[in-house]
Amino acid sequence: MGRQERSPREEVDDDLRCSVLLHGRGGLALRPDLPGLSPLLLRHAGGSGAGAGSLLAKEDPLRSYSRSIFSRVEQRLLTLAEEVVRLLPETNEEGGVIRCHEIARVVAECARRAAGKPVLWVQDGLYGFVDHTWLWTSEPRSHVDCLDCPNILDPYCVGSLPQVRLADCSHTVVPHFGLMYQLGALREDVQATWIYRQVLRIMQFVSDDVQSGLSA
Repeated sequence: MGRQERSPREEVDDDLRCSVLLHGRGGLALRPDLPGLSPLLLRHAGGSGAGAGSLLAKEDPLRSYSRSIFSRVEQRLLTLAEEVVRLLPETNEEGGVIRCHEIARVVAECARRAAGKPVLWVQDGLYGFVDHTWLWTSEPRSHVDCLDCPNILDPYCVGSLPQVRLADCSHTVVPHFGLMYQLGALREDVQATWIYRQVLRIMQFVSDDVQSGLSA
């Protein structure tokens, strides 16, 4: 007996039914960008009505849980840091490489001027075995350890993307600080004049929305 031909709609319905069984309603069945779903589902998902297209249109976008663990101020500081880093040049006046030690200090000072008070604190140290500088999102205690430390805003991440990121330090099961970020002595080789010039230049271009969000 020959194989019975099925319509494209029937094949789409089978794809959805199978995916719901495997992953649950609202999961991969409604995410055509994920692997494992038939190309037919991708072709017919754009339609309207009661088919796959209407189901896909109703699905909420995936949101990272990280948006719930960082405060609104921390997320605004992240936005500021991203904007400041975009405005920095690739090299200094002598053609030298711009380092994280200077970048972190530029971001911290721009944030202070935007908020009208200190809101980021510079920390020199190591990331793994690499000299590194990052920022605390609240003032650290005199003795910082992995059981009691602020979150980290890193404006120039080592060997990773995105280049600017927030790192949660409130959970010891996520050992950003202590394992990768390690305390070090205050650096005495930072290019203070270059930092000052960049802050003056960049503050002319930082958007009013970003500044008002920190000063509110």
